[in-house]
Amino acid sequence: MPEWAYVEIKRLCVNFIWDNRSHLVKYSSIVDEKCKGGLQLSDIKCKMYAFRLKYIGRLIDDQYHVLWKDIFKYFVSKIYGMQLGLEILYTTIPNCELKCIPMVYQEMCQALYSLGCKIDFQLTVENIYDQPLFCNPKIVLYDKTIICVEAEVGEGVVEACVPKSGNVYEITLKELEAVDLLCDTMFKVNNVKFKPNPVFSKQKTVSFLNVSYYVTDEEITKKLEDFGAELISPIKRRMHPGTTIADGTRYVLIRFSEFRQSLPYSMKFSTGVNSHEYIRVLHDN
Repeated sequence: MPEWAYVEIKRLCVNFIWDNRSHLVKYSSIVDEKCKGGLQLSDIKCKMYAFRLKYIGRLIDDQYHVLWKDIFKYFVSKIYGMQLGLEILYTTIPNCELKCIPMVYQEMCQALYSLGCKIDFQLTVENIYDQPLFCNPKIVLYDKTIICVEAEVGEGVVEACVPKSGNVYEITLKELEAVDLLCDTMFKVNNVKFKPNPVFSKQKTVSFLNVSYYVTDEEITKKLEDFGAELISPIKRRMHPGTTIADGTRYVLIRFSEFRQSLPYSMKFSTGVNSHEYIRVLHDN
């Protein structure tokens, strides 16, 4: 059922209850049980979800043999190119990725996802490896991250991979060269590129705030080189949102030498003949 139809049916039912007058009680109270003070009016959305979940039950029933189950698996296999089957039932796929399957199957998955943490699955290691990374918030997939990282830096270089908050992982490598390699080249998981944020790397993003337009990038480059910093990227100018007008902030990725780990709070730049100004300097941690 399309969303507009659900909204219209709900509106007609509620207007009937209130005789097309002002609604004196919120909708959630009207559909609640009578013993809890409600009118036990049928909730259209719950009815829709129940009907869709009925087909989920048939989908996982090995004794129920129908053609639409094979059609469902065919379309689901197109998501992420991962050849998913019933794995989609314990994987949280974003709605934007479900658009590649017919609407009836989208609605079945959305009904299942609406239950959230109210259901649980007994999962094996094989189930985990068959899923797209970061699509299941309930299970740990960092072993797959190790495989993708070692494909870039070499087998046995990963010392530890510790899950942190959300989908963030702290990866410890045995060699400093591997850290620089991974930060420069990035790594892929399911054909999606990820750029790690080095915790103990000598690379830092340096920002210069409120820089006059006529201060050249060459002058900034010279200042950084005087402090022994090596430029990893070109100097970039931040623009006002939705325009090509510079807002005065310039930033660049640099690598410090062994003898320096930071820059001064501000730097002196020439703004004309016998004229100078101090520009605020920030760098990440």
